[in-house]
Amino acid sequence: MEWRRWARRALVGPEVDSREDGALRIAVTLPRAGRVVRRFGKEATLTALFVYVESQMIPGELEMELDPVEPPSGNHAGDCVGAGEQLIESEVGKQGAPENWWGFKLVLAYPRREIKWEPGKLLREIEGLKGGGGQVVVEMADGGLWDEREGEGDSEEDESDG
Repeated sequence: MEWRRWARRALVGPEVDSREDGALRIAVTLPRAGRVVRRFGKEATLTALFVYVESQMIPGELEMELDPVEPPSGNHAGDCVGAGEQLIESEVGKQGAPENWWGFKLVLAYPRREIKWEPGKLLREIEGLKGGGGQVVVEMADGGLWDEREGEGDSEEDESDG
């Protein structure tokens, strides 16, 4: 959770105004949580979109203003987007495939095509998001956090059945 909260502060930042030149409007369909729409600036990276999706798992009572300034590992990335991207890249690299670290995949709604995470890649460079934005669907990897949350509270039922 601390990683998510730090990344939300360091890499996502505030939403841009729709009148900003090059702003991208992206609708994200979340598993069992509905749909959210966010406007990203023209320099926003794919990492910012992935972190934004992750931030949707942060409980609402944990306000963005109270998110940590430093990453939990003690590295001094602060609010520097470039350093934050490098830190995320390093952590993702330790897990093998990016979806192992993120716990989900992003897929363009139409035509259906996975958006593979790449460090430093700009959202405006992604086919399907060029020209103002698009719609993406979140597909959870096995054992993803949304799956874990759904299973919470079911343990009593499971125990009584067996």
